[in-house]
Amino acid sequence: MVGSTLGTQDVPIRARVEGFLETLDFQEGRFVNKGQLLYTIDPQTFQAKLVSAQSQLAGAKTQRAKAKSDLARIRPLAEMKAVSAQGLDSAVAQFEAAEAGVQAAEAAVDLARIELSYTRIHAPISGLIGLSNAKPGEFVGREPNPVVLNTLSDIDPIRVRFSISEREYLMLARTYFNEGKNKDSMREGRSQLQLILADGSRFGHPGKVAGAAQSIDPGTGTYTLEALFPNPENLLLPGQFARVSHPIPS
Repeated sequence: MVGSTLGTQDVPIRARVEGFLETLDFQEGRFVNKGQLLYTIDPQTFQAKLVSAQSQLAGAKTQRAKAKSDLARIRPLAEMKAVSAQGLDSAVAQFEAAEAGVQAAEAAVDLARIELSYTRIHAPISGLIGLSNAKPGEFVGREPNPVVLNTLSDIDPIRVRFSISEREYLMLARTYFNEGKNKDSMREGRSQLQLILADGSRFGHPGKVAGAAQSIDPGTGTYTLEALFPNPENLLLPGQFARVSHPIPS
């Protein structure tokens, strides 16, 4: 059956904040390591947001300190009936509001730090990275400008997705049932698969089924499976078409 190749993981690299792309810090079409810096987006706007949030936090902490001091002063006076219960309630409410204000300001600082961190985009996995959808100087992160900047793929092993007919599925399933095995054994791909490449050559590494659909596709009458093939030479790339040879009992 004809199949198509995919990375074990195909991870889109997204701009999670808006801004002008400053740097492209990798070589396109090469392998990168997990954690490696890929892109930087102009951080000035987000640095300013962080400074502003930190300033608001400092002000909120000052208000909380004053409200706490006022409450500490009023509470003993209220116990001596020198201040009304309403005055004490007001002081308690002001302190609680100030405490909530500090918590909100701290959350705003955390959010500003997170947004600033998004201006430096690192590789989430090790793998092969493609051609960039944006170059330095372009505005990214908001449609119609690029949001997905690139795709990073782990290609060893490589996945091959292919389909078999409902008839072939039934023949395989009955064979396994007759041998006292369950469908999970069938999906685990106990038999090795072979891959025939576009030039007619046989790929040198056999693979095995690693996953399968939960149902027959009613539109095509086919059952989709995914196989994993070792790819140590990195010969196979995502998007290739290949013919999968698998044993079907007669």
